[in-house]
Amino acid sequence: MNSFQRFRRAKCNGVIDFEAKATWPHRIHEVLSSALDELRRYELRQSQIDALCRRDVLTRCNPPPNELEEKRVKVIAEVDALLSTERILSFHCARLLGHEVEAIRLEGLRQLTQSFAMERIDRTLSTGNLPAATARAIRESNQSGDPGRAGIVSFVNMRSELACEGSVGRLFRCWGGEAIYWGREDPPVGTALQGIGEPCIVLAALPVLAMSLYGTLGMQFARAFLKSRGVRRVSVGFESRVRQAVPGEWIIDVVSCRDRRFEELTRSSKWQKFVLG
Repeated sequence: MNSFQRFRRAKCNGVIDFEAKATWPHRIHEVLSSALDELRRYELRQSQIDALCRRDVLTRCNPPPNELEEKRVKVIAEVDALLSTERILSFHCARLLGHEVEAIRLEGLRQLTQSFAMERIDRTLSTGNLPAATARAIRESNQSGDPGRAGIVSFVNMRSELACEGSVGRLFRCWGGEAIYWGREDPPVGTALQGIGEPCIVLAALPVLAMSLYGTLGMQFARAFLKSRGVRRVSVGFESRVRQAVPGEWIIDVVSCRDRRFEELTRSSKWQKFVLG
């Protein structure tokens, strides 16, 4: 058992770790196990339908029904209902300064807004961590008001994704978050942003009802369950957004790159492009 696993056992009691099925509620295992055969047959039939659609444009326009769709919908709805009162272990990846880490520990994660982005830039400039020319550049051009980003806090929900350099490496490389550094990663602005703060992972226990994601959470659990039972054609991917501030009581910990748990989670010492520091 590594440091993170010991920490999870001590500090995350009652929180579901999506990739640790022992933390799933027992009733979810029961529901999915009882429907395993139907769910398997649904995926097989769906793969056949998808193959037909790829080969024939008319079928693509009017695909045949999957006879097991109704059963699958009922199972996923039951899993969703069981999950509705649960909390999910979630990971927010960012490069942070010391005062930002302390604020997150005490007050939680704030939603992205233009005013919050400007506040962060001004504070970092005033402490001498941000060159004036860089501050001007990112004030004049950033995506903090973008409708697809504003009001949102984003999370990774699969631990294995943290070890994928192509997925999360960029989040650790530059200070400010994607809304600030997007399109500014090259010198000289990118070089300055890479020297601010240190890579951190914010661990949070998110109530399911606060999470926004593609599809439903029950669908993600069903797919992960099938994957664990050898259904290779099922893909599992799980990221979420919270469209509100994340209060301090939802924060479990902030893990910096100097903490051994960071390496256990990311294996970043083996990364090629995003060398962290």
